[in-house]
Amino acid sequence: MLYSDLKRKNETDTSSLAGDLSDVSLELSPNDIKDVCSQWKSSLTSIDLSSIDVESAFSSLVSVGVATSYIPSLKQALSKGEKSTLATINMINTVANEQSGIDQQYNSRQNGGIRSGSDNTGGGGGCPPTSSGVTATPAALDDELAVEDPVTEEELVINDEFVDDIKKLDSDSYIELMKYLGNIDGGLLPYLVDTEYASKLKEYLLASPNLSEDLKKKIMEMDENELQVTLLSIVTDESAISDVSKSIIYKYTELLSSKEGLEGFKQSDLFLQNVDRLDEVLEATYTSENVQESLLKIYDGDVEELDENLVQFLRSAVDEFCESKNIDYESLLTDSSKSEEVKEYLADLSKTLSYFKAVNSLGSEAAELLYSSLITPNVGK
Repeated sequence: MLYSDLKRKNETDTSSLAGDLSDVSLELSPNDIKDVCSQWKSSLTSIDLSSIDVESAFSSLVSVGVATSYIPSLKQALSKGEKSTLATINMINTVANEQSGIDQQYNSRQNGGIRSGSDNTGGGGGCPPTSSGVTATPAALDDELAVEDPVTEEELVINDEFVDDIKKLDSDSYIELMKYLGNIDGGLLPYLVDTEYASKLKEYLLASPNLSEDLKKKIMEMDENELQVTLLSIVTDESAISDVSKSIIYKYTELLSSKEGLEGFKQSDLFLQNVDRLDEVLEATYTSENVQESLLKIYDGDVEELDENLVQFLRSAVDEFCESKNIDYESLLTDSSKSEEVKEYLADLSKTLSYFKAVNSLGSEAAELLYSSLITPNVGK
């Protein structure tokens, strides 16, 4: 999963418009783009959506029990909409700034005689900068720019030591970290891809009650942009979840999607929209006093309050474990010598569910992108 893949999911999806685009080359000035971004930002800021007090405006309805859940949701939607739009404007502005730098570097090279144009048939002094939208720079010039250009966001250095520290966290610490990230105000996505949120992300992590002092010390020493791109790499890393968990989820959603009435739903939706409840049931099971007994009751369908789909998920988990150990489920769940092994297995699965709960806070499109990248058809077959 590339940084750019996820970043594009935070921008407006224009793929459906591709067929309507003109074949005529267009010229766009980065400065013009930045001016438009400035106007958008000014207009949005002047509206100040997040300051609209919808709760007070509709208090007369809420006080009599009308729209009690809708009004708070509306307030949150206005705030998220404003933040998401500002994040998109900032990204467009960043791209325009990057292009300006490329153009300036190109012009500097031209004026400085690096490329005189004497070898060009038209005598025009080389190709125009890429922002003209007419012709691209020659390969030789691209090579020169590749050496001297500033590092792009995709090439920012990831702190491997910090990545390893997160991977070494015990199950409980990792789960609490994912929960903390998933609860970040306004959603996690802008904090991972918008440089204006880098310092806020650092402050948020340092305020976490679930990170060790050693981790916080390392975060304190890290550059905020380095921290941002490192955390993004952790969230989008294909090794973020185990192969066993991938197999369980794939087989479970494949089975679920074949059920009557669910055939038209995407497997990603069937899982992501229910991952909170799945995690709640799993956590209650593996933290219970007798894990094997609790799991056996669920597997046998003796827990009436649980939805059939929740039961099926835990059955899929048990079946996967039994298959890997070449053992039947009754032996696995009645042999007390296997108790700790079952706990560890469920804890690993709970880590995966907590990861996807955090992924959900990136927004539906980004969450689906990650799900599709991690849970592929070849898993578990």
